Amino acid sequence: MAALLLLMLTRGRNRPPSQDLIEFCEGLTETVRELLAGTEAHRRLALERNDPVEAARWQSLKRDLDFGLARAFGSFCALARAEAMFTDSADLLVEMMMLAKGNSDEAKKLVARYQKFVAGKFAVRHRRKPLFESVLEFLARETANHVKHLAELAERFPAQIMPLARRSSAWPVMRSERDAEGYGFSYAVRVLELGRDYPVDTSPSARFRPSSPMERYLTSWVERVHEFRLSVSYSHPRWSRPRTPSAETIRRCWRDKNEPEPGPSVVAVLRQALGMPPLTKTTSVKWSKRVIVPLIMLTDAGTHEETCRTPALQAIWREIRVKNAQAFKRRLLIAVRQTLRERARPG
Repeated sequence: MAALLLLMLTRGRNRPPSQDLIEFCEGLTETVRELLAGTEAHRRLALERNDPVEAARWQSLKRDLDFGLARAFGSFCALARAEAMFTDSADLLVEMMMLAKGNSDEAKKLVARYQKFVAGKFAVRHRRKPLFESVLEFLARETANHVKHLAELAERFPAQIMPLARRSSAWPVMRSERDAEGYGFSYAVRVLELGRDYPVDTSPSARFRPSSPMERYLTSWVERVHEFRLSVSYSHPRWSRPRTPSAETIRRCWRDKNEPEPGPSVVAVLRQALGMPPLTKTTSVKWSKRVIVPLIMLTDAGTHEETCRTPALQAIWREIRVKNAQAFKRRLLIAVRQTLRERARPG
């Protein structure tokens, strides 16, 4: 009934929402609020009258209402998140940006879309003059608060934070101009074992530093596949995580905003990457052959020098002995094996 009324109020309207629609939305919210508050008030009255049976009945009703609210909230959020990626409603974009504060990837995409419709709020007329109370300011403040809370939680519960720290190459810390010793970062390295399980050796003792275009290019691939594996692992809680991620989950966790949707062949390679052991010097040959080289061949390699847009790969196409795609793949495999063996962490 509510959905039908909402459709009648909005059908065919290309102008701002009518007062009827605004009142309907506010009335629906107020009705739910009164139901929740009313059941809680009746439960407390029953307790004051020392009537546990009546209190339990109202408590059961309150639990049912909370369940319905959770299901409705989840459904509406899913609809709103999908709609926000295509809508031209600044109101919906603002609401979803504030809800996405805990999801930086989604928040960044929504901010970019929001900017298209309210460009004036992003315009900087004087370089040294700040713009107050923008959406970006709230997101920045939220991020700073997260970093402060992370430092407190890491000190109280290092064992729970350690799995992520071990698989990360960097760590967020709050540091002022007066902080010379960088306690927060040294704590992450010493106690949280920062970077211990990161595929690239980032320790001060690491001999290899990427200098050539090919080394930098391949290192970026290793880091991206690592971030993809982390994204998939954090996309569901461990206790509800499906044994085999869906193709949609793989696409969502892999796709960059400027890239086309990965096809079935890329998804198949990424699915294989999820089952691979951690990348180390010992496993670098398997990673080169089964993951990195196939992904490059499916995405950046092209079919010859003219269709390849990556300078590091164009250099391989120009080599005298590289006459076709198979020769290119063999030469690429040699370069990937060597780079991964030198760049990967010990193990």
